[in-house]
Amino acid sequence: MGKGTIALDIDGTLTVHHEILETPVKNYLESLVKEGWQLLFVTGRTFSFAQPILKEVQEPYWIAVQNGAALFEMPHERLKAKHYL
Repeated sequence: MGKGTIALDIDGTLTVHHEILETPVKNYLESLVKEGWQLLFVTGRTFSFAQPILKEVQEPYWIAVQNGAALFEMPHERLKAKHYL
């Protein structure tokens, strides 16, 4: 069993520039997963706009896009839930 879940936004929380996840941030996030934390990124972005920023993260994580309308298990890009009107 893991330590818990850390939920983060992308823009302005993880990124300084909207297209780049800095290497030290990526490395720290991966170290958290290795310590037993589960990562969940929640963003207003679409999947196609959010995924390129996180593509360098090699450890498993979850991403909820369009403010939670769709949830993906990463890095396998498996759609786990969707709630579109």
